[in-house]
Amino acid sequence: MVFVCRGIASTHTVALPAPVLWHCRKPAFTLHFSPLKVMNFYSFHIGDFSKSTAHLSWMESYVYRKLLDLYYSQESPLPANLHSVCRLVLATQKSQRAAVEAVLNEFFEKTEDGWVNHRVERELLKMREKIEASDQRKSNTNERMQRHRNLRKWYSDALRQLGVVAPFGIKIDELRQLYEAHCNSSGMDLQREQNGAETFRATAIPEPDPVPAPIPVPDPTPKPFPETWRNRNNSGGGVPQPPDVDPIVWRDFMAIRQAKNAPMSDSALSVIRSEAADAGLTLEEALTTCCAAGWASFQSEWYENRLT
Repeated sequence: MVFVCRGIASTHTVALPAPVLWHCRKPAFTLHFSPLKVMNFYSFHIGDFSKSTAHLSWMESYVYRKLLDLYYSQESPLPANLHSVCRLVLATQKSQRAAVEAVLNEFFEKTEDGWVNHRVERELLKMREKIEASDQRKSNTNERMQRHRNLRKWYSDALRQLGVVAPFGIKIDELRQLYEAHCNSSGMDLQREQNGAETFRATAIPEPDPVPAPIPVPDPTPKPFPETWRNRNNSGGGVPQPPDVDPIVWRDFMAIRQAKNAPMSDSALSVIRSEAADAGLTLEEALTTCCAAGWASFQSEWYENRLT
């Protein structure tokens, strides 16, 4: 005798020992489980629930809560068949099935899609709108950061063609001033032709002076970086900028920590990197989220609550 159980991800075949074969009237049966969507959290208003269920028996109140958990977990109406609903909430006794039927008739509406609870549907709609808004904000932030990186790269490449290397971690305003001091109109046109189509607006490119300044010949010996540029990325109490984090993201995050009197340390950075890995993010993505939310640190639990 062989039982075949088809689950969500795989199919398992289990051979039963000979002494239990006489319990089976059929040679084999198949169980089909419909995959449920995963929902880890929903708002439960204790006052509203207690007020609306004050007249219910202990069994009916318990059944109502079980049905709500099932509804939220699968994010869809309950099956229209009463027997199927009883199986999902493990209502095996006659009194339990009667409680399921009473709760469905009072708090749910039977439709073509199944048993619908309008309060739950409103909460699910709010949750979906919140997730869509969060995804849109994240997309806008990523797009803005990408335009900023493209602009910095454009200025740096134009200066590098003239033999001028911008200091690491230089601000975008200082990089623009450095570009204006070294690049004339012909050099700018040449750089635009080499780069082709740009991902940022052309109005962001500063216009040259009517009389182009001559291009200075770079010194054979490179000048040392100014002290302000050398220490800009080490403002976290001696913790250097991680190589896998964008300088702008690191600078903005350190500004938040300084405003909240939270000096950066190797231990704090290690905790942030560990929490980012638990949330499935890189260190740069975690720090970008901190900048957008105004956090001085990062925890995976905060990130999950922010998404929901």
